[in-house]
Amino acid sequence: MSRAKRPVTESDIQAYTDGFLAPDRAAAVERLLEEQPHLRADIARDREIAARLKAELDPVAREPLPHRLQVQASTRRSGAIPLAGALAAGLLLFVAGGATGWLAATRTDGLARQAAGTALADLPEDATIAYRTYAVEVRHPVEVGAGESAHLAAWLSKRIGGTVQIPDLSQSGFALVGGRLLPSGAGAAGQLMYQNAAGERVTLYLRKAAGREIAFRFASEGTVNGFYWVGDDFGYALTGELDRDALFALARATYSQLDTTAR
Repeated sequence: MSRAKRPVTESDIQAYTDGFLAPDRAAAVERLLEEQPHLRADIARDREIAARLKAELDPVAREPLPHRLQVQASTRRSGAIPLAGALAAGLLLFVAGGATGWLAATRTDGLARQAAGTALADLPEDATIAYRTYAVEVRHPVEVGAGESAHLAAWLSKRIGGTVQIPDLSQSGFALVGGRLLPSGAGAAGQLMYQNAAGERVTLYLRKAAGREIAFRFASEGTVNGFYWVGDDFGYALTGELDRDALFALARATYSQLDTTAR
């Protein structure tokens, strides 16, 4: 089947939204949008979110590199790093160190995007299934309660691999209920549950994931919405039955907590 006749996939729509889709596939997406106008509205909302993020985070991109990430150019000719090379190395360290966080979403490295896309492939579905399973539980919503948060973090870190952080979302009106260990096709996963005063619950699903792309993606299934991303070697999905804007604000707060803790 030729590329032009191949059915449009979710990956095509996301690449079209981000402006990375090849012209022939973009034409196929445009034809689909003529048949399904509601998709055009979804794409417009995703682009609006991206524009808001860019406007908020562009000032961060113009900040000077932290001193600890700067690479000093040697004054000796023998074995010296050219100034341009030193600056490039410093920039690479800056990005790899996680200091830019959201800015990684603007990278155009195809292999990095592909690795991150693979890591994200089934993350929203797994997170939604876990949310639907446990968010409705009254007596046993979690395995380890909020009173043992230190133990919960250590336990999940050991079983999943890497350092699991537990964001504090109390400033956003959500208190930690606790968490649990979950199986997944990509290895052990964890679920952290939060609840607000109205009894609304959200869950943060996490598991190991390759790739350094840290770009928010949105998924929706019925009344359940989710924002998911990859960062610091973990894939994350914040899921709940909040409206899109409210969940987006909470996802930003969650990311900020994880990013600050990881530095």
